[in-house]
Amino acid sequence: MKINETIRSRRKQLGLTQEQVAERSGMTLEEYAAYESGTKDFSFSHLFNIAETLGVDISDLLTGE
Repeated sequence: MKINETIRSRRKQLGLTQEQVAERSGMTLEEYAAYESGTKDFSFSHLFNIAETLGVDISDLLTGE
């Protein structure tokens, strides 16, 4: 599974909106939506913040688990 698919799946499991994850991760909704859709490459700092927000280890995101 690709990183963006793993993130989308986890966000939905938690019942969060894209806006909630974006806000909690310190980015705009537009930035987060681009990451989740796969149209923008992740910056490491944003990826770390998203992992923390979703309660997963960053290595899980990178491996698609």
